[in-house]
Amino acid sequence: MYTHVINGDPSSLATSSVVSANSLFDERVPICLRGVGYTGEKVEELPVRILLCADQEGQNKVLCVQVTSESDPFFLHHMEVSEEGFQALKVEQSILVSFAQFPQNLIALLEECIGGRGQECPKFLAVLRLGDVGDLEGSRLGIVETNEFKHLSHISLSLKPGNDAIIKQFLAGRLMDLQCERDHLIRSSNEMSSKLGVALRELETSAKDLLRQKSLSSKAEETTQAKLDELSANLKLASLKELESTKKKTGGRASYCAGRNALHDRVTQSSKC
Repeated sequence: MYTHVINGDPSSLATSSVVSANSLFDERVPICLRGVGYTGEKVEELPVRILLCADQEGQNKVLCVQVTSESDPFFLHHMEVSEEGFQALKVEQSILVSFAQFPQNLIALLEECIGGRGQECPKFLAVLRLGDVGDLEGSRLGIVETNEFKHLSHISLSLKPGNDAIIKQFLAGRLMDLQCERDHLIRSSNEMSSKLGVALRELETSAKDLLRQKSLSSKAEETTQAKLDELSANLKLASLKELESTKKKTGGRASYCAGRNALHDRVTQSSKC
């Protein structure tokens, strides 16, 4: 049974021959539950995990499918199929793709089921027919496409319900998942806090520089305005002085002209006499 996978970390895998595992798919999928303990058709959002595991040499690969429930920690139905075992599944299910291509095709079908989430009559529907522990037939996970003519079954995988030992191993692995995720979040939080501290210090320095630049700019504006005011005052004073000088010159010319005219009048009167 393969349970714990964090970016290829096989530390909690129950099978010692498996040393690496990669999570290919880990999503909540709308699944119609039928069989033991269920009446009618009940659709629930169940986590589905697809893992690809390998041994130390990386030669023997095993595809693992797990269906669990967030509301029931003891709900576990699983399947493991090796490259060799896949050949029998390929013949049984009339599968046309290779072992290497099969996971992505299975994931594509599951994503079609997710795409129909909330629809009254989804085109693609995952169906889990439940079997009890000890049941030779176990459980079957199928994906059915519905068209106007009929229901088409794309795949039907035989799953085994988990017994006490396997469920304990699975829960222990999931606990390690959570611990790893928690440690990762703590490291990420510390890194973000450190980056935030640096950004805040840079922002504070930039704010101080901006205030200093504003202060210098304000002083420069005040100095420029004072010079402009002084220049304006000097221009006004020079204009007044020039106006005064002009008035004086204009007044002197007027007196001269008046005296000359008066003298001209007296000379004219004397000549008449």
